[in-house]
Amino acid sequence: MPVSFLHTTHKHPSWKWSWTVISLLVCCGTGYAQQDPKFTLFNYNYTFINPAAAGSKEKISLVALHRQQWTGMKSAPVTSSVCVDLPLLRIRSAVALNLMNESLGITKSTFVGFSYSIIARLSTYQRLSAGIQLGVNERRVNFADANTDPTNSTLGTDPSLNYGTNTNQFSFQSGLGVYYYDNKFKIGLSIPTLNPYNYFGAGEGLKENHFYLISGMNFVINNTILYNPRLLAKFTFNGTAQFDLYNQFIISKKLALGVTFRSQEAIAVVAAYTFHEQFNLAYSYDAVILNKLRTSQAGSHEIALNYLLPLKRFEMQHAKIKAKRKQKCVDYDNEKRTKLYKDIENIFYDKN
Repeated sequence: MPVSFLHTTHKHPSWKWSWTVISLLVCCGTGYAQQDPKFTLFNYNYTFINPAAAGSKEKISLVALHRQQWTGMKSAPVTSSVCVDLPLLRIRSAVALNLMNESLGITKSTFVGFSYSIIARLSTYQRLSAGIQLGVNERRVNFADANTDPTNSTLGTDPSLNYGTNTNQFSFQSGLGVYYYDNKFKIGLSIPTLNPYNYFGAGEGLKENHFYLISGMNFVINNTILYNPRLLAKFTFNGTAQFDLYNQFIISKKLALGVTFRSQEAIAVVAAYTFHEQFNLAYSYDAVILNKLRTSQAGSHEIALNYLLPLKRFEMQHAKIKAKRKQKCVDYDNEKRTKLYKDIENIFYDKN
């Protein structure tokens, strides 16, 4: 996560073993077929894959992500997304709006999703949330562009290319998630797509159920360096798991340097910097080294912008709400105490 989101952390050996066990179990998977958009800087917007993460930053957050995948390869994926995350302190919940646009070959898709989470406060730092996401996915396919040979007139008679006719399809998408987080540890499980659907018709381009596991830890190395490993695991019933293991070191709460290992695919380097504790800029470069694409492209580039709106007014509002609740408790206790004193007085003086 961005540097400015970190809380003060402490060393805790038992948490280290727990996180290590989770990582090893997930890393047993060896492969994964990409259907959902892929982001190396996934830790900037957890709400896209887990609606229960809405409000976990406990600040109003604006996030923009852009990914240019497999540069140098014609018609490679290009993905952009924007997220607005708003905590609702009064009712202990949060909402998030996700917008995503992706271009892949002759296919373009746009997703609009709304997330809502209910947050239970377990202690001063511990939170447990459950969330739901509802959205619409529009997919446009320009089959006319599939014909790269102008002299070829068979496109209009090819049923596999929809006879050269463009298509536009809308699909409803819903998802669920649970998320636990505190100032040292986080873990969440989600299903962004509860309802599988076909992209182009009967049995073609089936959008499957995807399961996501996210986890992370905060370790203090010394007064100026923090170590923040992050894990993202993705798996389906019909395929094996893929995992991203992100290792990040934060220096003086400003500069973040890290490296990500993606199973059977790539290694990525990440650099981020926080300005004025509100604005964070991050960049990552992915080098494909573990599959056949390594010789046909020049890597992937990704950039993330995160802005935290000042929350002084909202924090003051939250403080006023807590003060009012406390005052109500005091008034209630005083009322009960006064009634008790009167009852005792009536009994003592036999006024009844």
